[in-house]
Amino acid sequence: MQLLRPPSLLPFLIAMSPPLTFAQVTSPNAPQRAINQYEYRLRCLAPNPAANPYRRKFGCKDVHFDTRETLFDDWRGARSALRDNGITPTASYVATPQTNPWGHAPQEWNYNGQFSFSLDLDLHRILNAPGLSFYVSAFDNSGGNLSGVVNSTFAINTLYALTFHLGEMYMQESFEDGRLLFAAGRIGPNYQFATIPVLGNYLNGGFNAQVSNIGINNPPFFGPPPGVEWGSQIVYKVDTPVELSAGVFNNNLPSALGANYGAHFALQNGNKGALIIGQITYLHQQGPLDNGLVGEYTVGGFHDSNWVMNLAGSNRLTGLSGLYAMGQQMIWRPRGRRGTKVGLTMWGEFGYSGQSDRNIMPLFSGVGAAYQGLIPRRSQDSLVIGWIYGGFSRYLQGQSAERAFELNYQWHPKRWSMSRRTFNGW
Repeated sequence: MQLLRPPSLLPFLIAMSPPLTFAQVTSPNAPQRAINQYEYRLRCLAPNPAANPYRRKFGCKDVHFDTRETLFDDWRGARSALRDNGITPTASYVATPQTNPWGHAPQEWNYNGQFSFSLDLDLHRILNAPGLSFYVSAFDNSGGNLSGVVNSTFAINTLYALTFHLGEMYMQESFEDGRLLFAAGRIGPNYQFATIPVLGNYLNGGFNAQVSNIGINNPPFFGPPPGVEWGSQIVYKVDTPVELSAGVFNNNLPSALGANYGAHFALQNGNKGALIIGQITYLHQQGPLDNGLVGEYTVGGFHDSNWVMNLAGSNRLTGLSGLYAMGQQMIWRPRGRRGTKVGLTMWGEFGYSGQSDRNIMPLFSGVGAAYQGLIPRRSQDSLVIGWIYGGFSRYLQGQSAERAFELNYQWHPKRWSMSRRTFNGW
């Protein structure tokens, strides 16, 4: 196995993300439905807007959003007509010019780009099947692998992948006006589990947008790009602030790595068992009438019963397990901004996977802060800072840990576009 060596350099990255989106919008003549529970969720708002398939989290595809969040608005009513007939296409494009200005690795200028597309079919409107929908996404990626050049375990961004490939593809059933969601098909576990909304502010893949040692140790946890697994998951908001989630996913490594352009549908390629995840989330001040300081807290655990490489010997082992905890909380908001997202949010995360003989990175932690609306009259802009730490297995010779620091400022000249200036250091 090739050892992973933390690089001694400070890459500087410039990211520009203009989502070009077909938006959801309902015409006045459309049948009225109860308001979806996810309309008020932090996970469906910036920096992970429901209009953008590149950043969309599980549960947010049914959220109605303003067409002013898109480049071409309503296209003279065409999008409204599609939505009223149960068809919602969305698309976005993001490009990231990047370089490593100094360090031991040779300097390289390259970029990563990703075109994201999704199609959501409301089968209640199309087939009169209450609560049922079908969702599919695809991605087209281009550019170089700067993470490979500098030999970083934490991906410098989340965009490097193979060319065109299939993303998620699943059926979803919604009960009780979205309080209970059940999905089955090709699903990315990290779109629901071990994630908090604030992490979508970061460019570095170690931050964005999950407890990253889970996927480093167990690639089937990461969703597309590049790969995705067969699975099913259920999410239930049992009470106003409490949400329970559970999922069972296949653990086919070729699928996780994006084999056959994301269309590797085989269940078995020498793998066994399944990846099982459970999670409890507390949603603070995220109801329709709440206007206090918002927060979100999550604890969970997972077990994968697949074969595992033995880092301490030549024989194979069985099983990976781990626990994680994470949370974010707005701690200050300027006077007169009650009920808005303007203010200072702090966050922290921790992941522990235990056994060094089977986990490349048994320990992971991170802390950071985000201030939205720091500059007057720029209420959508954000200043973001963060630090993460990953402790390597003691069986990996010549390395002990990798750390990453990120500072970025996000400028939103329009609601449908965002430019981000980012500094990453190790």
